[in-house]
Amino acid sequence: MKIFRLAILLYLLTFIVKNANAQNGKLADDPAQFMTQLRKMMEGSRNPQFIRPAVQLDSIWMSAINPQQQAKFIGIVKTQVAKGQKAGALMALLIRNTQALAKKSPEKLDGFLDVAANAGEKYDAKTFQKVLQTSLPITESNKLYGSNYNSLYLLGGDFTYRFDAKADSTVVKETETANDGWNTPVDSSLVIAPTKSAPLPIVAGPVLDLQNATFAMVAGGDSVVFGPANGSVSLRDGMFVGKNGKFTWQTAGDSTIYADLDAYSFNINHPRLLAENSTLHSDNYLAAPVKGTLEYRGDQTHQRSAGTIPALHFE
Repeated sequence: MKIFRLAILLYLLTFIVKNANAQNGKLADDPAQFMTQLRKMMEGSRNPQFIRPAVQLDSIWMSAINPQQQAKFIGIVKTQVAKGQKAGALMALLIRNTQALAKKSPEKLDGFLDVAANAGEKYDAKTFQKVLQTSLPITESNKLYGSNYNSLYLLGGDFTYRFDAKADSTVVKETETANDGWNTPVDSSLVIAPTKSAPLPIVAGPVLDLQNATFAMVAGGDSVVFGPANGSVSLRDGMFVGKNGKFTWQTAGDSTIYADLDAYSFNINHPRLLAENSTLHSDNYLAAPVKGTLEYRGDQTHQRSAGTIPALHFE
């Protein structure tokens, strides 16, 4: 009887220790064991939006992700668990980004994992989750941003991930403006006027480098295409900083009017473009090209009629 009780006691102690280890995030280094643990962790949330990404990652874990990438991903998850993260939005975003890139753009997965490892270790949970959220649209589709009100598409070009540690250690994050440009009257949607150049924001830390990017800003009943441009998107705050590209009025019905863009920046979350030192060309309206600032604001009111050229003001 004593032996039987002792056996039960040992069994209970073993169960308690194993359960405590699981609760404390004692994840395995072995890829197969780790994936089983990760799925159980996400299943513990009882949220289909968190469970589904783990199932999808598991389906390609051993076939589309190499051992080095598996080890790096495991390390990222362990770091977050050590910081107190459990099954939730942050973990789901990390898994979704990894699964989408491994399936759609495997050559970009190493860059993303490097960014995730650095950002996950350096930033708090809120900032790291923002980085993962900003990255997600381009990993799963051809969008840089998408919402019910406006979207920014990447119609052409390529992108790579990079973590700029040197610049990140010195940059001071600017306060994001509260004005998103939605309430601007339609007749002032585009302005070209000489102005003094303002310094461009510094893009640092986790970035998405864009090469020969062609953008399409879509907002309500309005849309515009411009590019190709080269630059970088801050995955921390969604700011693009770059140069070059052509902004045309083709969607408004007149392809003879266009502006050559120099260096500029814009927030990918907002349908607005401000480009200083632009050069406006129009054989029908101008005797010679005009230098100035181009400002475009998307119209969400559906009031701009087809074929209407946005208002122009220049000197």
